[in-house]
Amino acid sequence: MGNIILVSLIPVLLFLNVQQVRPVIGEGNADAVYGNFPQGPQVADTIGIQKRLSAMRSFNDIEKKVVWYYDPASITYINVSTIYLYIGVMKRGNVLRMRIQHNGNDQVHTKNITLLTGTHEYKMDLTRNPLKVDSDDTGFWEWFDMPLTPADYPMLTRLISSPSSRIRFEGEALSSFRMISEEEKEAMGRVMEVFGGMR
Repeated sequence: MGNIILVSLIPVLLFLNVQQVRPVIGEGNADAVYGNFPQGPQVADTIGIQKRLSAMRSFNDIEKKVVWYYDPASITYINVSTIYLYIGVMKRGNVLRMRIQHNGNDQVHTKNITLLTGTHEYKMDLTRNPLKVDSDDTGFWEWFDMPLTPADYPMLTRLISSPSSRIRFEGEALSSFRMISEEEKEAMGRVMEVFGGMR
């Protein structure tokens, strides 16, 4: 009986090991934003906000004295092409950040990242927030992480509402386009709502 139970657990342990490759945590604690984002009517009460915040995935970075919160639907492993928002909670204020990741067999050597909504284009500032690169035998990862301000709110709302939102990575010899999925947009919307109602 004991041997049968042990064997049955092996696929589960292997699955957990694969899913935990290259976990991502928040980038630093700089550029706190002190709650000037528009507040959504669905999250106007403090109790509701705390409940929704507690339902999110969290990581307590003791060294940097910040707790990072992620929507449960966001894929926060670095070896996945994705885009998501996340919240940092600190004593001196809260910060909303955006991460954009590209994963592929070939390195793009990205020079520009542009978010497109069909009607607007937003080029990311890679000088202020440098692109990071990593790789192993399975491929290359390039990712960009930036703090957001209230001035970015129109960009975020257009990304979420547009049916044709996509990401363009432009490199020295290669370019890569990817549509932003409905699941990604819904997760970003939920994070924006929670952040907009925080005090």
